[in-house]
Amino acid sequence: TLVKQNNEMIEFLEPRIGNWFYRKAVGAMANNDKIMASELLNKALVYQPFNVMANYELAKISLDSGKIVSTTNRLTNIISKMQPDEEEKLLCQNLIAFAYDMNLLKSMSLMNQGKYAYAVDILSELNDFCQVDIYGICNKSVVKKNLVFCKTGIYKDHVEISKKAMSIGRADVAGEFVQNT
Repeated sequence: TLVKQNNEMIEFLEPRIGNWFYRKAVGAMANNDKIMASELLNKALVYQPFNVMANYELAKISLDSGKIVSTTNRLTNIISKMQPDEEEKLLCQNLIAFAYDMNLLKSMSLMNQGKYAYAVDILSELNDFCQVDIYGICNKSVVKKNLVFCKTGIYKDHVEISKKAMSIGRADVAGEFVQNT
């Protein structure tokens, strides 16, 4: 009957829909359309929530957005709950290490440029990652030392600006900076 044929068709197609969305997402990424890729990957996960490579690609997109904690959480979830093969597991572990290294280097570059507030944002993300790092990638003492250095730099910048404001008779500006320090 027609109903039986339709049910058989649905049973045949449904397990393949997730892979179809994943392949379309890979094409979108090849065209550098990360928004479309993200949408397609999320659709793939509706049908196959444990699709390792769809989750991995979403982790890469998340990392490109600077979200190290959500990236590493997704990658750790892949490794611990989705039974990836050895190659997939290695991809995830390498991306976790890369995410940490890339963000640490980026924060250090910002520190060297005197952009302490931007560095603090990245280092705070790294510090959160360090709290849940099960791979021993994170060097907690370096992250904490750099956070302290940046916060001290921000404080010194505020003091310097306050002094300059006072020297030109702008006590109101100096007061604002003192309150926000």
